[in-house]
Amino acid sequence: MSKTIKYLLAALLLIAIIGGVSYYSFLNVPKVSAKADPVDITMPANQLFQAYTNNQERGDKLYIGKIFEVTGTVTEISEDEQGAPVVLFGTDDAFGGVLCTFELGEKKKIAAIQPGAEIKVKGICTGMIMEVVLNRCTLVE
Repeated sequence: MSKTIKYLLAALLLIAIIGGVSYYSFLNVPKVSAKADPVDITMPANQLFQAYTNNQERGDKLYIGKIFEVTGTVTEISEDEQGAPVVLFGTDDAFGGVLCTFELGEKKKIAAIQPGAEIKVKGICTGMIMEVVLNRCTLVE
């Protein structure tokens, strides 16, 4: 086997090892939960969405990583790829809202909610894609 092939195989093996270690580390990062932490900001879902719509860059600076307590009207309930409940709060804008992905332990509580219900949610803001996204949410009783 030539030296070039040996170096190429060694480089590929090294890349595979680094990739595997990185992936394993990523999977084992402790999950941050909003449940036990104090609320940073309380506002209606419509107001949060409007703040992002007015200036997304400013919204990211002010809100990403903050723990929100948001109240709104449920327009849709679904599940993500991992089976976690997802609730969409409607807003005055027909094309956007606040998307809340809940912890798996909240599944039974969310199953009892119907579209049209007004609920309060606590979650961590991760920015805006088409909707403002709150993750690791819990239902506030």
